[in-house]
Amino acid sequence: MHVLRSLSVLKRRGVVPRSKLQEYKDMLITRHPALVAMVHEAARKNQDLAEYLLAQSTRDVPVVVPTQEAVAIDALDVSILRAQFGIDEAEAIRVLEESRGDFVTAILAVDLQDRLA
Repeated sequence: MHVLRSLSVLKRRGVVPRSKLQEYKDMLITRHPALVAMVHEAARKNQDLAEYLLAQSTRDVPVVVPTQEAVAIDALDVSILRAQFGIDEAEAIRVLEESRGDFVTAILAVDLQDRLA
């Protein structure tokens, strides 16, 4: 959950290339040893994970400067919500839109709906 929050922070800031965020999400899903090592390294250095991932991802890549407040819905986020919570695609997209594209907020919203149902 800590990694998801950190990725959401980076996504909201809009400073990490989308391809790099996707790579981190893929690594999270597969529990890739490199991502696990980065989490441990950030903890060892007492550094915020989002800041650590930002530093790692922007070493050789130009920083992206956001130009507008458009909400982008990531297809991987939709597929994860569908798989984890058994909701249809339209519902997953609606939840992500209401969460302004923030994946962690969307997960918490769907989880809360499930608990209240």
